[in-house]
Amino acid sequence: MADTTVLLDAVEVSGKLSSGPSQVAKTTFQATRLFNEQLNVLKDVSVMVPNLYLPDYGSRMTSATYVRGLGARMDQPVLGLLVDGLPVFNKNVFDGRVGDLVGITVLRGPQSTLFGRNTMGGVISLQTLSPRNYQGTRVRLGYANAQTLDAQVSHYSQLDALHYLSVSGYGGRSDGLFTNTYDNRSCDAYVEGGGRFRLERVEAKKEWVNNFSFSWLDQTGYPYRQWDNSQLAPIRYNEVANYRRLALNEGFTAAWQLDDHRLTSATTYQFTSDRMRLDQDFTAFDYFTILQGQQDHLLNEDITLVSGRRSQWEKLTGLNLFLRHLTTTAPVTFKRYGIEQLILANANRGLQQSMPGAEIQISDSSFVLASDFIQPSLGAALYHQSTFKRGDWVFTAGMRLDMELAHLQYANASALHYRFTMTMPNYKRLETAMDGNETLAFLEWLPSLAATWFPSPSLHVSASISKGFKAGGFNTQLFSDILKNELTGDLMSDLGVYVDGVGASYDVADVVTYKPEHSWNYELKVEAKPLKGWSLTATTFYIDCTDQQLTVFPDGQNTGRMMTNAGRTRSLGAELETAYTHDLRTWRLSYGHTDARFVRYNNGLTDYAGQRIPFAPQNTLHLAVDQSLPVMTGWLDGVNLHLGYGGCGPIWWTEENDVKQDFYGLLDASVSMTRQRLTLQLWGKNLTNADYNTFYFVSMGHAFLQKGKPLQAGLTLKWRFDAQP
Repeated sequence: MADTTVLLDAVEVSGKLSSGPSQVAKTTFQATRLFNEQLNVLKDVSVMVPNLYLPDYGSRMTSATYVRGLGARMDQPVLGLLVDGLPVFNKNVFDGRVGDLVGITVLRGPQSTLFGRNTMGGVISLQTLSPRNYQGTRVRLGYANAQTLDAQVSHYSQLDALHYLSVSGYGGRSDGLFTNTYDNRSCDAYVEGGGRFRLERVEAKKEWVNNFSFSWLDQTGYPYRQWDNSQLAPIRYNEVANYRRLALNEGFTAAWQLDDHRLTSATTYQFTSDRMRLDQDFTAFDYFTILQGQQDHLLNEDITLVSGRRSQWEKLTGLNLFLRHLTTTAPVTFKRYGIEQLILANANRGLQQSMPGAEIQISDSSFVLASDFIQPSLGAALYHQSTFKRGDWVFTAGMRLDMELAHLQYANASALHYRFTMTMPNYKRLETAMDGNETLAFLEWLPSLAATWFPSPSLHVSASISKGFKAGGFNTQLFSDILKNELTGDLMSDLGVYVDGVGASYDVADVVTYKPEHSWNYELKVEAKPLKGWSLTATTFYIDCTDQQLTVFPDGQNTGRMMTNAGRTRSLGAELETAYTHDLRTWRLSYGHTDARFVRYNNGLTDYAGQRIPFAPQNTLHLAVDQSLPVMTGWLDGVNLHLGYGGCGPIWWTEENDVKQDFYGLLDASVSMTRQRLTLQLWGKNLTNADYNTFYFVSMGHAFLQKGKPLQAGLTLKWRFDAQP
């Protein structure tokens, strides 16, 4: 019988066994690779994992995730994020610094049975260094172009026979790589800081871990450039833009070993407070700005019971509960040019066709579209997974019942002063208000089945079927457009005038909500070790997705964005990962191909059936070689050389498939030199200074692009002061 114990090397998350390395597409990054390739934040592993694309654009609030053709730019993510086994709910903090990373694990394909909502594309798990595994002090200093500095200090200690403690802090700043030509200010400068406190207690049959962390970020601007008539203008907007964020995370995990049973409780509280200031028209004209502030409270409890790990039948049963309270204020301020172009121009153009000389005038130099939202939600889930081992086979079956209730309470108001030149000698105050409530409820069954055959210790073949689920939600970012149209309509009604197309209202009940997204994922995977030092994994998949969530911008002179549901999409593709190590040299290759298309999607104006799904790249490619050179001299102990190439594309930006980014590749390299406990690394990214785009969108009838980051180079210095044995 083949050795099937490899199944037990699965990812431990709050006492859970995920589907195991032999039953799910999985990529891991260990500490040495993280350092050699300068993988410091989540977006750094983009395209290094087959069919995983984490575009770097906008601010760090923007954490779009795409995998195997699934994904969205706003609201619910398609990938779950875990830090030390604890879930991170708010996508706004996905792009954050996590100090002393020792591993990143990426699971592709639905993980909804064990992890629930918003993991239909997979799960990314970040692991930090535990004081149980290391005692001592670590210091890290870095410098790069654009006056980029970062520093981190961590201390790990064993307090007594049962307790372990670690404390760490970091800080960083940068002048940014892009400049707003309007005022010569940086568009992506930042200052950040944070810390982590970890306390562990370990006994024979019970243990607990308390993790507390905080982070703070102050970042400037958005480097979007207008692109019209195939001409790309410089970054040029006249209003201040920035993003600020404070995040607190408290997690407590306790586990008890009861004979062949392991009971685990993981409790998480997360608080996020952030503020985005944006020149929403991205031009040098005074159209309008937005100042969005959010406060998010999240309490999550996950209880699991695992038994039978040493038997032929392994069982996992879990209960998950969460409460969330999100408040948002998002006032949009219309400036004088916006009033004239977006409100008065349309209204007066229509009026003068029937009443020559008639004109509406607004006296305000600016006015505010005030929007306030309260979004409480709660959820509960019960799940079970069983794994059976028989001969050369391992079978896994799971089921999750996921229930969620989400509520939106909105209050929107605005006021301005206007007059009609033919009948009104004085200005009149006009007020508009729009209040209401919406509720969404979800009840989901999320099954999974997998079978793995072990014909030999070096060959595993597995097949799986699983259902994925991404929660529905509310289009709060569209309310400024809704309120603007309501205000214009109220103005025309107050005058007793109707002009076709002016002040046309949205059907709020129709556009304010969007439905959940569902998928069925069919996967076949072969994992082999043909030769000593050589590993090979090949995967094929087919995804049938209904109600796929897409971010769209309304037509015409509108500024909001909204989530909508495509009727049906399908995605098929293949993935290859291979690595070969010989004589202190390691070669790596990863490649992913995805053909993701609309099967049924008609927005009322255009039928997109057969078109490619936007923003998901067709190909991802990563090549790397690492060479260790032992140097036995009096002043140097070793040298490591790294050379890598990563690329992706083409990426279609629109549902019409009329604008795209062709395939592009980026070259990176590093040289690390070590003496005893000191390591100096010289590194570079995008060494050829390749020109490429990371984002495209249309607002107010104009197209905008963001360029990818240019060449970056720097050095990193690490000291390690190990505790005495």
